[in-house]
Amino acid sequence: MDTEHWADAFAALDRAGLPVTLTGRRVRLADTPPGTVREALESAGVTGEVHEVQATLEEKMTVIDRAPADV
Repeated sequence: MDTEHWADAFAALDRAGLPVTLTGRRVRLADTPPGTVREALESAGVTGEVHEVQATLEEKMTVIDRAPADV
């Protein structure tokens, strides 16, 4: 996503439990539907544009690492 308020966006998405990462000042989320991102941002009063792009290998690994272990 693109926003001038990247720190606020990162904090809001992290509080929402989403797999958020930073690339410079660009906020990225892997395997997260755009609607889910928009809802979390709107709830926190953060504005920005959400774009769907291919996840990097590192982002995919973050999603796998955060997934609950099956017992």
